[in-house]
Amino acid sequence: MLISPLISLSELQLLFSGLLMKALEDQVAPEIFTGKTVFDGKKNLFAPFELPLGPTNSRRFEVTLAPPGGSSDRPPKVHTITALNVVVRMDPSEKYPFNVRSFFTDKETKDIGNGIVLWRGYFQSVRPGIGRMLVNVDISTGMMYKPGPLIALCLEFFGKQGQNPNLLSPQRGLPDRERLRLQRFLTGVKVTTPHTAGTRSHATGRVIKKLSTGGANATRFNLRDGHQSTVADYFKKEANRPLRFPDLLCVEVGSGALLPLEMCIVPPGQIMKKQLPPEKTKEMVEFSTMRPAERFKSITNGLSTVLAYGQSEYIRAFGMSVQTSSGFLPLTARVLAPPTLKYGRGSKQPTITPRDGAWNM
Repeated sequence: MLISPLISLSELQLLFSGLLMKALEDQVAPEIFTGKTVFDGKKNLFAPFELPLGPTNSRRFEVTLAPPGGSSDRPPKVHTITALNVVVRMDPSEKYPFNVRSFFTDKETKDIGNGIVLWRGYFQSVRPGIGRMLVNVDISTGMMYKPGPLIALCLEFFGKQGQNPNLLSPQRGLPDRERLRLQRFLTGVKVTTPHTAGTRSHATGRVIKKLSTGGANATRFNLRDGHQSTVADYFKKEANRPLRFPDLLCVEVGSGALLPLEMCIVPPGQIMKKQLPPEKTKEMVEFSTMRPAERFKSITNGLSTVLAYGQSEYIRAFGMSVQTSSGFLPLTARVLAPPTLKYGRGSKQPTITPRDGAWNM
């Protein structure tokens, strides 16, 4: 295991692209690239002269990069590293909430209020080393929507947890600016609805698009027979489920359906991708920051529980194995002597050497 990457994938791709273009210009087609050209490292090549590419003004070239001091029939594939990263991350991504390189578990959490819960997670990335491939593992932090009844989440967003749900009613004084603020918070959240007579259960979840402007007893929609009904009347007559809080807002989901707040449940493990409120930054930093020994312990525990490379069917299917029995990659390190600090003229003590990273002023 390695705690810091040797080179990023983007840097490696730029290096490979540069070598590829140099081989094209110097070895494969020097008669075409007779002058200096520039390459952006991705897909665009610029030349101060017209390239003689034939009648169609296009050509296809095959370039093989040989290793230093030898030859090879096949060029190295940078995409192999991308594939290894996908293989390593596939198993956790099927079991836990994830975003690109990190996944998160509910083993270590912290409720920071306003409907937000922090989850501890793990970052992992495959990187090339000298004569071997290495897996870089570190901890990370994810923001999650607090699971449970949607009414409870809305109340907690306003800092009114446990209070009267009618605070979420426009007819009872909820300002429109607060409704819009709540709408921005809830947009993209997936909710499930319980099964009731006359309605279908949506255990897989439906994504919130926006909030209604009025309560369920004031929000109307068209029925299949052409008549209109309020959301509250529909659930009372068609679903045999009179609403306890008919004045409350409704959520509009991806299909366009309107659902009363009290009918919705927020499943656990939904990553909040919006910006963290400024007043919560301190709690985020406190949860994310760990002493080296604690960080080391958390990563070590993760290797044997949630990461568990040896149990991944994907890793075995690709003929891979990750050696974790010997622990982390040992590195030789030393502590540098602190510099001597010099005070200004007239100071009682002209110089001082810091100790344990601090000194007395």
